[in-house]
Amino acid sequence: MSDLWVAERDGLLLGTAGWLGQADGLARIRKVFVHPAAARQGLATRLVQAAEERARAAGHARFMLRAYLNAVPFYESLGYAADRPGERPLAEGVSMPVLFMRKG
Repeated sequence: MSDLWVAERDGLLLGTAGWLGQADGLARIRKVFVHPAAARQGLATRLVQAAEERARAAGHARFMLRAYLNAVPFYESLGYAADRPGERPLAEGVSMPVLFMRKG
């Protein structure tokens, strides 16, 4: 099972967050995005917490995510801890460093 929600105001997409159930019982928090116009207003926190709540309601008690390095302090503030480093493949052989994080 999976789920993705959006936050919008006056037709402008302000943010997204969702979750995807994993075979091992984890829920992967995914697609966390906040438009620059809505940054630093608590929207990302509310979106991640809402995704966690919906995943909990579906029977998941543990969460994981893939964080770009600039977002690690944000996820740590929500109770996530480092699991392992990784890379996010992008176009044409380019990749970005990420940190896989877990909670619960």
